[in-house]
Amino acid sequence: MLKIHLYILTAFVLLAVPVYLVDSLLLKPQRYGSFLDLGGLFLLPYLAFAAGHIAYSSLGLWLFRPNSLMSLHIISAMLSVLSIGVAIYIAESYGSMKTREALQEKMKARAMLYDDVVLEKWWYVPDTYEPQTVYAEISFKRSGRFSANMTARELDKNSEMKFWAEMGRPVSVNAGDRQIVKMAVTRELSGGADYVKFSLFLFPENPTQSGNNITKIYIPIIDQKDDGEYMYDTLPERSSAP
Repeated sequence: MLKIHLYILTAFVLLAVPVYLVDSLLLKPQRYGSFLDLGGLFLLPYLAFAAGHIAYSSLGLWLFRPNSLMSLHIISAMLSVLSIGVAIYIAESYGSMKTREALQEKMKARAMLYDDVVLEKWWYVPDTYEPQTVYAEISFKRSGRFSANMTARELDKNSEMKFWAEMGRPVSVNAGDRQIVKMAVTRELSGGADYVKFSLFLFPENPTQSGNNITKIYIPIIDQKDDGEYMYDTLPERSSAP
């Protein structure tokens, strides 16, 4: 029985060679073919299965001395597949946990940046019905390069755009500044606009500190304050021109 068992194990080992060849020929990226590297997709699962099968069957043979090698190898194969599934589940769970932890740390860090740039108030000139200029008063708690734009739509975010405005170029700001930004209106369609959106951008002077970039969106109603990419805040009511 031991001799037959060794023959079976040798077959598992030798079978790794054609599996390796198939894996190398079919799944490695070719010069004029796919650039996606899938190398190991066949080989690695087979090696894991073969290693588990060899270990389980050898241990079972040594401990239990079964009468049937067929039953021993069937049970070993099932245990090998089960072990691979459990290992994949544990690896994915661990990866998901690490991803959640990294996201939580990122959101904590971003929460500290939330009030670094704030839209205090805004207004139109000369009037609400045919504005030619948009003014916005912005306060800063951190220095950097600042830019802004706004869009105005008829009823909601899916409506046609009536007009838009943007700063000509970014400006340098300092912590504690309170600046009034002037943006010329570009009219797309005639008529009033009830859905207004301001986008504020604050970037560090040093490009290597890109993790502190802020893009803050002001809209009439928000669902969340931060989605990991953009920050959101409720648009303040339009003020009267001073």
